[in-house]
Amino acid sequence: MKAQAYFVHIPKTAGNSVRDALRREKLLSNRGYDKKERDHHFGVKFSSRAGSSQQHTENPYFPCYLDTEEYKSSISFTVIRNPFDLLVSYYCHNPQPKDLGWANSRNYHGFKTFEQFIKFYCTEPPAKWHVPHLSKNLFGQIFDEEGILRVDYAIYYENLNAGLRELKGILRPGSNKKIRILNKLNRSKLRAKKPYQEFYDKETRKLVEEKCSWELDTFGYAFNCSNAQTLINLNKHITAEETSK
Repeated sequence: MKAQAYFVHIPKTAGNSVRDALRREKLLSNRGYDKKERDHHFGVKFSSRAGSSQQHTENPYFPCYLDTEEYKSSISFTVIRNPFDLLVSYYCHNPQPKDLGWANSRNYHGFKTFEQFIKFYCTEPPAKWHVPHLSKNLFGQIFDEEGILRVDYAIYYENLNAGLRELKGILRPGSNKKIRILNKLNRSKLRAKKPYQEFYDKETRKLVEEKCSWELDTFGYAFNCSNAQTLINLNKHITAEETSK
């Protein structure tokens, strides 16, 4: 059987487009388009969630990919994104008129402004966030509950097409590395074409720099800078001593 990849979908990283592109190439081990497969999987068992009007309200926990046969038999990867940009997209997410913020976070917490959103995310205990593990670490899905790395590769959102071509080269050595990705889906009308930097002032910028220091330092991001890399081997990039927050 040809090698396939298991996709660990971090919110607001063009996950639907990535899934579509790799499925066309038969490079994805994740199962079909049922609701369970499209959900965001965590390396932590019983990762709680609250507030979503769309996502499995009958189950207060996200699925754990460590329990799936597809993960066990595949190379795993994720897509990461500049935290400053990701948080703006998280806030602006608006797939339906009554669903504000990713997983309905704005309605759940009662946020009226981006400033309120950032101050709460950066200063309140993770247990108060609608998805606590995403408050502990924006990219925390790559770790299990012991802080052990569980994902093999990360593609930089800012160089998504190039990263997907490199991943295809790993899965299909010697093959034509061209891969066609659809336009990014679920774009927010609230955000329009406004640069993410314009959402921040000095205070909120500093809060994110402190809150997301691990994500920024580990992956080479900064407020006005996105890493130029495409795909990295996380097992080589993250040392054994590093754990999620």
